[in-house]
Amino acid sequence: MKTRRLEALKFLALCVLITSAVRPVYAATSTGVSPIITVDLRSVLAGSIYGQVFGGGLSLTNAQIRVLDAPYTTNSGAGGGFSLSNIPAGAGYVLTVSAAGYAVKRFANISIAAGPNNLGNLVLGNLNNLPVQLRPLVPDVNPNMTMVEQGGTAYRYYQVAATDGRTLVGGVTVGLRRAGGAVVPQGSTSSEWAGSETGKPDADGLVRLELPSSAIGNAGSTATFE
Repeated sequence: MKTRRLEALKFLALCVLITSAVRPVYAATSTGVSPIITVDLRSVLAGSIYGQVFGGGLSLTNAQIRVLDAPYTTNSGAGGGFSLSNIPAGAGYVLTVSAAGYAVKRFANISIAAGPNNLGNLVLGNLNNLPVQLRPLVPDVNPNMTMVEQGGTAYRYYQVAATDGRTLVGGVTVGLRRAGGAVVPQGSTSSEWAGSETGKPDADGLVRLELPSSAIGNAGSTATFE
């Protein structure tokens, strides 16, 4: 009897403890100081850059121009002209330029002053029909086998380079198909992959390939792609 009573008291104490733990807590009336920081953006000087992209003696339309490690990307228009604005004034910027059939080129140590900055003619070198290869990133971010949820889409990441192993290639089209089967459509865009679409390598040769579950089959199916 004494043992049962002790166990009952322990159970009651536990119930009280749990009940106490989940009781709502109401804040008492109090006062405090919340500092407010005012940032005057008018003091941040900004500039713009513009120029033209050429390759093989011709102006290049739809070449990609990107400020490295910054959210500034655009494509050249008719005549190879381009412009990017609202870039904080400063030095040490790196510009990458790519176009289909041409080697990616980096223009380093670019200084941007407040106002317009003319970069002149940006000339790309022709790949001279060098074959290209799709190679894993270093380190490789892809798992050995990619799992795709039913109704979802998975992605794999690679780098496109010329077979010389040094020249990065952007602007080409990378296809994906089921081994011996149908082509998997690419070309979608994402806010997480600004300025780029699947199947199209960027100025660093980085390409993202999309793999929808519909290309694999029913739940539990496996497939090989190439």
